Amino acid sequence: MSLISTPSLFISHRRMIVDIALLLFARLSPRFFSIALIIRYPGYLRHMGISRKRLLRKLRKKSYFQSGYRDDFSETWLITVQPHMREKTILKTFGQRITRIITLGDEGLSAFANRDIALQSIPRDWIAAWLLILANFGQERLFILSGLSDLWFMPLKVHMHRTHMAFDAYDTIAEYKNGALMPVLNRLNYRLGRHYFIRDARFKQALRRSGNWSTSVCYVPDAMQMDVIEATALIQKFQPTEKIKFVSAGWVTTEGDGGILRSFKLIRSIWPQAELHLCLTQFMRQEDPLFAPLIAYMSANEGCHVHANLQGEAYQTMLDEAHVGLNLHDPNVFDESYADFSAAMVRRSPSARILDFAARGCVLMTTKEQRYSQHVFKLHSPHKAVIHLTPKTRPEELTALFDGIRTRAQ
Repeated sequence: MSLISTPSLFISHRRMIVDIALLLFARLSPRFFSIALIIRYPGYLRHMGISRKRLLRKLRKKSYFQSGYRDDFSETWLITVQPHMREKTILKTFGQRITRIITLGDEGLSAFANRDIALQSIPRDWIAAWLLILANFGQERLFILSGLSDLWFMPLKVHMHRTHMAFDAYDTIAEYKNGALMPVLNRLNYRLGRHYFIRDARFKQALRRSGNWSTSVCYVPDAMQMDVIEATALIQKFQPTEKIKFVSAGWVTTEGDGGILRSFKLIRSIWPQAELHLCLTQFMRQEDPLFAPLIAYMSANEGCHVHANLQGEAYQTMLDEAHVGLNLHDPNVFDESYADFSAAMVRRSPSARILDFAARGCVLMTTKEQRYSQHVFKLHSPHKAVIHLTPKTRPEELTALFDGIRTRAQ
């Protein structure tokens, strides 16, 4: 049976009325909802090697869909949408306690394509994850769901085995925050979960808003993934040069809390010969209104470069050639208030890119308010050099830092 003309029901940019109907069905009877999915998506079962008859027999047993609250799991599976830095952190933290890793995207895409299954939704498809957990449930087994969008996995939070799922809460404020119904759905999203892994302090604010007081939370901050730069390479990096290379990696926007366009313009006014390198993640489309003005500025100015989805050795090479790593938010640089969350929250929420900058010897450019980010950077940096960007920053401040790094490294 071909599924090309049958896209998943619950994906990004979906219709609200469909969301509500599916969630009510799943909430009222996860067992009958599972039966409906089994009948609707036989291709998924075939691809994952799941016997439909055996699974339906399991669902007829009352004991199968009654799972009590547990926190002493002896086995852990990691189910992820796409390989990402966050998954590397989870693997580095939990090590051999994770006994199996399943990726719904990347290599899995070709396998689904060969079986004539719709591709537009597989990388973020909760249906595949629901059926996978349903077929492999065990009282001793915990399933960690990891992805860049919490709402992609929202239906799983009404799964019959939801107490055996832990969600890596990645994006707690950027989705479903506009309009009348979207914030309600967002609060419901965080109210339903029972186990969460969190990377920073913002998630606790989302939990408080949702009224979820019974969930268990495990704090798993991002871990360093790169080797620390050698002293000889560090000395070579900071040899006197007219062109100082600044690099911004990770999620930034043109406006709002993540806005960096004004900061780029300020850097070019202080260091006219500076090279600016903007590294876009795989989730940042250049034509998106969030980034388009920033891309337009970079394209119109000499010495400004845009890199799409640098990974592995290419990304490390970029950092090895850069002098300064940027951890900036325009409102913070220009002494303005944040639109979405307080400066106190931001201080406790350092970017994963800070660890990359530290490992490869870049100077960290940030603001005085980012005290916790600076603390994390200095724990891992070989030189611990930080410069604060404000409209009053002088060019010789950075030159003095470079001189000091060379002297200490020799």
